Amino acid sequence: MIVKNRARSEKILGRSFVSKFCHSRDRAFRLKMKTIEKAMPNAKTHLIVGAATGALVNVDLQLKRMDADINARFDWGELAVCAFAASAAALLPDLLEPATTPNHRQFCHSVAMAAIVTYAITGRHTKNISPGDLALLTVIGMGYLSHLAADATTPSCISII
Repeated sequence: MIVKNRARSEKILGRSFVSKFCHSRDRAFRLKMKTIEKAMPNAKTHLIVGAATGALVNVDLQLKRMDADINARFDWGELAVCAFAASAAALLPDLLEPATTPNHRQFCHSVAMAAIVTYAITGRHTKNISPGDLALLTVIGMGYLSHLAADATTPSCISII
């Protein structure tokens, strides 16, 4: 359809005018797509944001533990494990819904999924979980939420459902 319209336009308006117009329109479209691709966080960005989120959550948890117990010491190994776990969890949405197109975001990239993950790490059922397991669950959940937060800052945003 586009080829027929372009051929007809070339006959009426002249080949050079149509070629310049189509070329500038294609160039503008490519530029827009490059801008969108640059705005979309890639795996490296999600890893960094996830690791930072996991580290911050772990520092908060350890400082609270140190306030409660004077003899408690800061555990750097726990910090590394939490940063790694959160960075792995930050990749999970794109593993569940691969980014084949800029509009790949569906349920795993939605506000509804963010609500489910938030409930999973803060709901009433978490009172029966040991403190160590709860800390790991919180770090993993926050890593997943960091991915959604990073994607929410892009032009395509995230969907509600």
